[in-house]
Amino acid sequence: MDALRAAAEVALAAHPALAAELLAHACARRPSDARVALRLVEAATHRTDRGALERSTAAALATRPPGPERAALAVDAAVVCELAGAEEQAEALFERARAHRPNDPRVLLGLGRARARRGEHAAALELLDRAAAAAAEEADEEAEARALVAAAAAARRLEDRAAEELRLSRAAEVLDDAATWAALVDAREALGRSDAATRAADALLLAVGREGRASDVVADALQRGAAAALERDLAERAKAWVGALARVRPGHPRLGALGRALEERELAARASDPARLFELDPPRLGAVLARTEDPAGLLRDALATSADLDGALGALEGLRGGALGSTIADEVAPRADEVRSGEALLALIDRASTDEAKERLAAAAHARLEVGSDPGAAALALARVGAARRDTAMLRAALTRAERAGTTAAARDIVDLALGVVGTGAARAALEAVRRRLAEA
Repeated sequence: MDALRAAAEVALAAHPALAAELLAHACARRPSDARVALRLVEAATHRTDRGALERSTAAALATRPPGPERAALAVDAAVVCELAGAEEQAEALFERARAHRPNDPRVLLGLGRARARRGEHAAALELLDRAAAAAAEEADEEAEARALVAAAAAARRLEDRAAEELRLSRAAEVLDDAATWAALVDAREALGRSDAATRAADALLLAVGREGRASDVVADALQRGAAAALERDLAERAKAWVGALARVRPGHPRLGALGRALEERELAARASDPARLFELDPPRLGAVLARTEDPAGLLRDALATSADLDGALGALEGLRGGALGSTIADEVAPRADEVRSGEALLALIDRASTDEAKERLAAAAHARLEVGSDPGAAALALARVGAARRDTAMLRAALTRAERAGTTAAARDIVDLALGVVGTGAARAALEAVRRRLAEA
């Protein structure tokens, strides 16, 4: 007996006809074994011969005496057939069991789904509601919720969205799965219950995060949620929807367009909110400035409200040498003492539009670099202060510091600055001699 069953299990997937034959022999040897009988039905569902399925089902049911025992086995066999896609045979078995088990939740659920497949949605709704009530009497919450979900689908087919929403609300609390929450979001939005729809949408996002995958229905719900949030200018909510869709369906056909639309909304929002401009990464910051009518004005407003100038200058690093460099330098100069990076200040000096701004930036840069570990940069900063003030003594001091520190590159830059300050004569000739010496170093 055990050998027959084992051989049938091996043959089931690849040779269902052989498996059915082996299981039929097993049933004949042990007619009271319900497990073997159900495996016989399952083997028959793998075959395309409807007559073979009917014969196998009859043989399986014959292992039980007529009455409640045979009806119970018929229910089990019907579930096996329904799961295998043998829907007609499943319905026939559910009908057969109904006489002895009229309030069995599985019987009512199976018959309700069968009516729904035939388009008899009113009859389906009545049977499915009865299935939910019967499951509730047995304290089987999950079976009740599954029946309610099926009943909600029938109510939707009848265009009764309120009835659909009522059933889904009860089912979602038990199942807490993405598919049920997605259906509930849709129902509540159709009814205009926006606050309740938002709560269901939050639950849907949490469920998607837990499950890490999504059916077509759920993916479409995520896509609709993202589109609706964008339409209502709810950028953060749209970002959550798009992010969820990207995680569970990275190849969704609408994902690219949604991502681009979200990017456009976020950039537009930042353009109207200078205080948050420097939260963007450099490429997106550049994109915001490029799309605004007055980039210099937006930049001035953003710098004026920024509490972290070092962070702002870091975000603007790629723009400091461009057309906006002067705006950046002039706006930072009055607050140069707030900047911790001497290098950043040093880079801005040449971009400043006034001598006063240059001097402020240079003085702050020197103060920062003086206590650092780069004597060449500190000497160059001092020289820039001297150049701004046209102070030759300060320039000489800066050059001496650079040469003593052995920082030839900084010394060359200081000489160039000094040549722009001194006139003709012996001082200039001396500087030219230093330049030649440094060039040879």
